[in-house]
Amino acid sequence: MAGRPGNTVLQQRGFTLVEMVMVIVISAILAVLVTSFISRSAQGLVASSQRLELANNANLISERISREIRSALPNSVRTFDDGNNSCIEFVPIINSSEYLTLPVAAAANQFTVVALPAGGNTGFVAVYPSSVAQVYNIGSNTVTQVQASAAPAVANVQTVSFAGGANVRFDTHSPTHRFYLTAQPVAFCEDTNGRVWRYVDYGFHADSRAFLPPAVANRAVVGAGLQPGSLSFNLLPAQLQRNAVVRISLTAQSAGGESLASAQEVQLRNVP
Repeated sequence: MAGRPGNTVLQQRGFTLVEMVMVIVISAILAVLVTSFISRSAQGLVASSQRLELANNANLISERISREIRSALPNSVRTFDDGNNSCIEFVPIINSSEYLTLPVAAAANQFTVVALPAGGNTGFVAVYPSSVAQVYNIGSNTVTQVQASAAPAVANVQTVSFAGGANVRFDTHSPTHRFYLTAQPVAFCEDTNGRVWRYVDYGFHADSRAFLPPAVANRAVVGAGLQPGSLSFNLLPAQLQRNAVVRISLTAQSAGGESLASAQEVQLRNVP
């Protein structure tokens, strides 16, 4: 039966109180879950970023030291503690070639060599450096200061003259007639504040600890942010099956106290 226009019933729809409470509770749970997920993701991202920064800092310091150690004169690498600070010292090679004549039987103020490659030709000459004591004893004639080589008078032949016209006699020949031109020793040391310093231009000394104080002028920071006392150097001498190896161990530390230990080994490929 058709309804009358005047009797039309309007049905009103809406939420009950229970339904509203259920919606609020579910929305709150979802909000907590989403917020927790985002918060943990952000914390994980921050933590990963901090660990990456620690790793980069540790690798930067290790790589800076290891790159220079690779150019070390044979048997010049030595480790020691300067007070409470760990140090490594070595003599960097500038150039090398083979000699044609060498004052061994009698002293002379020069000797002839196969022309040195272009580059630094002033420094200290080392012939068959067989021990640390020989390298750092300037009077042993293993490492002797030389002047810049003159231009080759004969094709591929140069004359190397000793500084001040000094007469020098070397103790022995090199089996391969090789000589090295080097700079002064270089040292890397950690201080008590977690910084690593590079020392230069302090000369050759049988014991360098007294010449590497914190106040020395010729030094520069190569890295910071280490756990104080964590830097250590371990030198494994050469054997018949392998060359000498230096192990660098350190622990990078963030301002928040998080730390990351790192270690790197460097093989010393240069031989006397």
